[in-house]
Amino acid sequence: MWPIVRLGSRFLSRPTACSSIRNCSNKSDLPETPFEVSDKPLHDMDNPYCKEGIECILCRHNITVNYKNPRLISQFCSPITGLLYERHITGLCIGQHQALCKAVKKCHYLGLMMVGFKEPRFNKDPKLYDPLNPTRRHPF
Repeated sequence: MWPIVRLGSRFLSRPTACSSIRNCSNKSDLPETPFEVSDKPLHDMDNPYCKEGIECILCRHNITVNYKNPRLISQFCSPITGLLYERHITGLCIGQHQALCKAVKKCHYLGLMMVGFKEPRFNKDPKLYDPLNPTRRHPF
């Protein structure tokens, strides 16, 4: 006689070493089925549904913003007005954006960068982002 074992919503019948599961005194007599081995959860596996964190371009490449580098700072400024683009356009994190604001103010104070507009020699630098296509939704 084969005992019927219920796994989930299905009934499976399998032979055992004992005559019945209830009368079995030794648990090692029961054979291990592949269901018992493979159905255990994996605790060391990462969450597959977790989104990757958004990292700004300066943090990704480990770049520190310094007032002595006006060429880097000018890439985050508008070529027409000379004003700094907002975070939702540049995609910078809060810390890097605040450091960039301080560096821009210091550059303007020391005369390393023009206040009214971007220097023409920096206009042909490669674009780090598209100002017409923001990375994040507008905050307002």
